[in-house]
Amino acid sequence: MCNKLTLHYREILLPLRRSLQELNMRRFSGNTKILDIHKNIADIKEQRHVLSRLRKKGFMDEKKYNEKLTELESQLARQERELTKTTKADNEDDTLEQFEILIDSIEKQSHIITEFDEELFGIIVERIIVRDKSLEFILTSGLSLKDDI
Repeated sequence: MCNKLTLHYREILLPLRRSLQELNMRRFSGNTKILDIHKNIADIKEQRHVLSRLRKKGFMDEKKYNEKLTELESQLARQERELTKTTKADNEDDTLEQFEILIDSIEKQSHIITEFDEELFGIIVERIIVRDKSLEFILTSGLSLKDDI
């Protein structure tokens, strides 16, 4: 199965990954909450930059600068946590991440596998379902591939 994936991942996995990425982008493109969070993050980063320039020009003492910087860093961390929580609300991001790991693992294979590679197998395959005349490989990305025997 690993050799089949290595030989054909460009035709199977790369288009599937691209489709998942497009679906993910569409899902969040109209989400005003996410857009607002991104705007808040950009505003906080701009405030940090302005704060740094004020300190460098001598308009703000070190103590006041550190207080304001700590406050901004706290706001930024809250916004980033909210963004992560909002965008990772379901497991679609996890599926995409697992596809990335799967594709990276396969791309690192420069040769046909002639013997069992336990580490690669553990990265790629979550479980195998044995049927009368076939094996169904459930990959860590959730993809299911059937191989007749």
